[in-house]
Amino acid sequence: MAHVASEFLPARQESLHPGAEGASRRRAHYLPAIDGLRAFAVMPVLFVHAGFPFFSGGFIGVDVFFVISGYLITGILEREIRAGRFSIAGFYERRARRILPALFLVLLASLPFAWFLILPHEFLRFGESLVAVNLFVSNMLFAHENGYFETIAAVRPTLHTWSLGVEEQFYILFPLFLWFVSRRFPRHRLAIFAGLFVLSMAFAEWMWRRDSSLNFYLLPSRAWELLAGAMLAQVSFDRESLAQHRPLLMQVASLAGLAAVCASYLLFNENTPSPSLIVAVPVIGALLVIACAVPGTLCHAILANPLARGIGVISYSAYLWHQPVFVFARLYNGAEPSVPVFIGLIGLTLLLAWLSWWFVERPFRDRSRFSRAVIFRFAGAGMIFFIAVGGGIVLAKGVPGRFGPAGALVQKGVDEISPYRDSCGERIPPDFSTYCLFGQAGQPIVAVLGDSHGKELFWRMTQHLSGHPYRLQPFLWNASAPFAALTRGAADGRNTRAFHARARAYILGNRQIRTVVIAANWPMYFNCEGDFCATSPARLDLIHRPDDPARRAVVADAMAREIDAYRAAGKTVVLMAPVPHMPWDVPRFMLSRIIQGKSDIGAGVPRAEHEARAAAADAFLAREAKRPGVFLVDPAASLCGTGPAGFCHAEADGMPLYFDDNHMNGAGADPVARAMLARLDRIAGAKP
Repeated sequence: MAHVASEFLPARQESLHPGAEGASRRRAHYLPAIDGLRAFAVMPVLFVHAGFPFFSGGFIGVDVFFVISGYLITGILEREIRAGRFSIAGFYERRARRILPALFLVLLASLPFAWFLILPHEFLRFGESLVAVNLFVSNMLFAHENGYFETIAAVRPTLHTWSLGVEEQFYILFPLFLWFVSRRFPRHRLAIFAGLFVLSMAFAEWMWRRDSSLNFYLLPSRAWELLAGAMLAQVSFDRESLAQHRPLLMQVASLAGLAAVCASYLLFNENTPSPSLIVAVPVIGALLVIACAVPGTLCHAILANPLARGIGVISYSAYLWHQPVFVFARLYNGAEPSVPVFIGLIGLTLLLAWLSWWFVERPFRDRSRFSRAVIFRFAGAGMIFFIAVGGGIVLAKGVPGRFGPAGALVQKGVDEISPYRDSCGERIPPDFSTYCLFGQAGQPIVAVLGDSHGKELFWRMTQHLSGHPYRLQPFLWNASAPFAALTRGAADGRNTRAFHARARAYILGNRQIRTVVIAANWPMYFNCEGDFCATSPARLDLIHRPDDPARRAVVADAMAREIDAYRAAGKTVVLMAPVPHMPWDVPRFMLSRIIQGKSDIGAGVPRAEHEARAAAADAFLAREAKRPGVFLVDPAASLCGTGPAGFCHAEADGMPLYFDDNHMNGAGADPVARAMLARLDRIAGAKP
């Protein structure tokens, strides 16, 4: 993200050619407010990644940096093309000087921390990311692994390099394309770029509704932000003349632009589709700041002050350092650091950024120290080194022996997840009648309906199925309430809704299915946690009012109606109560205690705390369980001590019972699965 700014330190330092003439030319094109705008982009990124809620839209800093990059790089290329000095080798030399030395330093510094702090399965992914970063395709890797806002993103040391991948992919062809258009179609180049801008923006607006992760990470959805800056660089206007003759216009426009950028940081959040049409607000704001924040305007005074400019100058290094600093602090602590700790980590990030800017970035920009040939050899050697290291980590499968027997047991808990998570979920089969059926043919079927909280339960039930008088069939879709009448709003894709509708119709119409087990993360939907705010499609006005009794009533009513439909069709319904949530990712917390030499990992979460979180869901489930043909199985009976002073356990004899903070692994799900099978046997009138 902030690496975009690395292409442009103050123009007096952006030497295209040495000498007084070059220095004069650089000063003529230097805009101090842009340094300040970079500071106003990078700091919200740090704040949002530190979890400060008042900067929930801080990730929009990436969009601002893309605009800055497009504007400044296009401006440099335009001047070179007009002067006949354009050289693709020279362009990539500048890119290598700006980007790679600091990047290599941060990757090298991250290696020992990753070795000592990251579990094997995540260390393997770290190795994959080292390869991807140095091939400038990390955005593609992350697009297919996880969402930017998911929990795992907080512990990926290289996640932030996705934006470097976007930018470098854009600049593979852009310089030659700009040169070609400027030579062949000089009168139409702005129209050509405008057409590409509209196509990319339209693609982003279409794509976020279909795959928000691909939309966030990939170039086609991001190109319009870079092109916005590129188009501004191709528009001829005299800032000084406008400042002199239209001072009020420049004042209002620049302040409006800065306000639009800052408002986006405060008002946007993880539910804001990004990039999308609404992101045009900060993009246009950045354009207005670049175009109109001239000396004499209040916006210029805000952005060109020494502090803002100073942070802007080191913004690339600050961006590079912040993610690994935050991630390794989380991993060592085993949980989210406190606000004072994060403030200290931000200070450490800025200190490291200044040091790497002073001792690494500046020297490598000095052509008298490092020639073009040296830079290219350095770039090639560094990329080969990190690709080799990353490849070695992958081949060694994350080096699982690093933490001894205790660490191996923790990793075993991570690995104990259902082998059917993908094969029996997240897809709509052409025919449900042969979909993931387990058990002896001819026996009645128990449908296991749910979200991700049902997956390990289902798996462990299949492991103990022998001798039981029924078959098992799963209808499970991650992070989506297992009721066709409910939705998470825009977060639910069409496939999700279609799956639940078809599953309900199949279950209702299949006489072989006599029992329906419903296992879900109930509090997530009742409490509107994160973006999992279930509601009826007819009542989307309630989606962001989590504590509103009316919203909860809508959710409960939709669930009850579907449970009634199963009962009316002659099905028995078994509800699995909420799984206790832990305050931290259990395996990572356990590893942090091992690393720190501490024998205890904590008892888990107090049962009273679990019950408080689950209160709204439990009240609904208790009401339903009083109705004929509805039964309740509570995981807390297996995972928690009795009484309000009891604890819900996170581990047993050094083995995690969860593979994160809320999903039971095989060890955790096993006793719950046995209890569920016992209930099903009583319903079937048979003994196991």
